[in-house]
Order: sequence, then structure tokens, then C-alpha cells
Amino acid sequence: IAAQWVPGLSRLSGHIMDLTADFIVENEANPRSFEIQGLANLLWAWATTGRAHDEAFRIVSQCMIQKSDQHLDDGSDPRDFLKPQGWSNSVWSFATARIYEGHEELLEYLASLLHKYPWFVQSCNSQDVANTVWGIATLLSNKRVNLGEVVPKRERNAALSILRPLLLSVAQCQAEKFNPQ
Repeated sequence: IAAQWVPGLSRLSGHIMDLTADFIVENEANPRSFEIQGLANLLWAWATTGRAHDEAFRIVSQCMIQKSDQHLDDGSDPRDFLKPQGWSNSVWSFATARIYEGHEELLEYLASLLHKYPWFVQSCNSQDVANTVWGIATLLSNKRVNLGEVVPKRERNAALSILRPLLLSVAQCQAEKFNPQ
């Protein structure tokens, strides 16, 4: 019996993912009721199901930034809502979905978070680091630029501002664990 309903359920799930993206884009909906992790999960779901929509990705990532700024403006403790997993999954989702435009503001914002909140780097686990590094490398290596041009300086600087502290943190962690025999 399961063999009969699984394909139908799969098609229905894909249709729901498409409708969600279309609704957000067509209505310029800002899913304000979602928290940052929920928005990141939406990007992840679209990416992993192969149902990516460029404009929906842009809108949702901008909503993540707005939601974060709103919490900061409200005086909330950043440790309560700035979780590395959501931000790393968002970078990973853009890359996995092969959406090579529209992520620039997300990278710049993530770079500013890492600069402003050094504890944010220390709260990253190995999966967060791996997702972020792979996502940035994939996004920048697939950026559409004219022959002879390079990735725009603003985007390169944001990427470097993210990668530098993450990789330094990994190096420091490895140095602390190093046990010469």
C-alpha cells in the first residue's frame, strides 16, 4: 500500500514547496512570524528538495537580516537569537540550490556579525564551519563575471571577513588539541 501513496505524497510535498516560494514572491510576503532559524530552515528545505526560487531566496535571506536587526534594535541579547547554524545553513543553501546571485547582502551581514560578536565564531561547531566555507567557495567560484574580471571587491571582502575568523578559530582549536608524541 505504501508504494501507492509515497509517490503522490512526494509530488504533493514538492508542490507545497513551490507554492510557498510563489506566495512569498508574488505577494512580496515577509514571513515575519518566522524566527531566524525557521527562515534558514525554509532556505534549507528549498535547497534540499531542489525547489529553489531565486527571488524567494533573496526575500527570505533579507528577512533573516531584518529579523536579526529587529532583535538587536529591541535590545535583545544577541546570544539568544544569533545561532551559527541558521546562518551557515543559509550560505550552504544558496550554494546547494546553485543560486549564485542575491547572496551578497547575506555574506556582508554575516561578516559584520562575526566582526561585531567575536563569541559568535567560538559558538560555531565543525558543521557550521564546513557548511560556511564550502558555501562561500561554491558561491564565489560559480559567480558569473565577464572574462578577465574577478568577483566584485565588496563580495570578496565579505567572504574573506567570514573565512578569516572561522579558519583562525579552527587552527587555534587544532593547535590546542595537538599532542606531540
